Amino acid sequence: RKDANGFFAFPVTDNIAPMYSRIISSPMDLSTMRTKIDAGEYETFPDYRADFKLMCENAMTYNLPDTVYYKGAQKLMAAGLKMMSKV
Repeated sequence: RKDANGFFAFPVTDNIAPMYSRIISSPMDLSTMRTKIDAGEYETFPDYRADFKLMCENAMTYNLPDTVYYKGAQKLMAAGLKMMSKV
């Protein structure tokens, strides 16, 4: 599945998510993950999976459970981890 809304496509800034950098100490997004893939920074598949989970968990930490961002992160994590379990 894709991040159809683009919520996870690029780094989150404090301009669009006030105080994000104070709440989330290790930000992660899909473009950063792509850069790490291209640079060969993932030594193992579990390293990649950990960043994927971190990205989703960050969204669920910052956003309230009733928001589209939290729910989107839940769905993306469930679908992504299910797909990764088949690798």
